[in-house]
This record gives sequence, structure tokens and C-alpha cells, in this order.
Amino acid sequence: MGEATNGQEAVDTARMLSPDVIILDITMPLLNGIEAASQIATCGLRCRILVFTMHESERLYADIREIGAHGYVQKSHTGRDLISAIDALLSGGTFFGTAVDSAG
Repeated sequence: MGEATNGQEAVDTARMLSPDVIILDITMPLLNGIEAASQIATCGLRCRILVFTMHESERLYADIREIGAHGYVQKSHTGRDLISAIDALLSGGTFFGTAVDSAG
């Protein structure tokens, strides 16, 4: 299990630990969650990426999908969605809001 205090550290920690699932906050110093997720998605790791955000925007959700993340959870829905999202990613699926797409 790893923890990072900024986006660059998240990328470095992911490369070092190669975890099954990475949860990235969208708001981080140095690299934001989108930038960090994009770098992690392109570095050849087999990890699944979940973005954690308080923001609600169709453009943001499109960006999250486009960079190769496997899902997102809104912070306001953490209690309802976080465990389901992690389970979906560990099963090879995706989780975008409350809709689970097992085709991943």
C-alpha cells in the first residue's frame, strides 16, 4: 500500500509499487489527478486507475475516460460508491459514477 502527497509522487509510487488499483484525487499539487493518471496509464503498468473528485462536470468525466482511467467516484458519493468502484476495477471492469460497465 502506498500513499502520495502530490501527483508526481503518485506517479513515482505507482511505478515503484505497481499496485492493482490506484485512487487519485483530482486536486493535487505538482501534477493534478488527470495529469498523474495520464502518466500512469501510459507507463506500461497493469494497474487500474480510479479518480476521486468533488467536481461534477461532463467535460471532466470525458477527460477522465480519455486519459485511460478506469473510473471515477464523486467525493459526495464515497459512502455509496467507493467499495463498488474498487470491486469493479479489481474485476476488470470500469466504474463511472453509479453506472458500472463490466466490459472495461
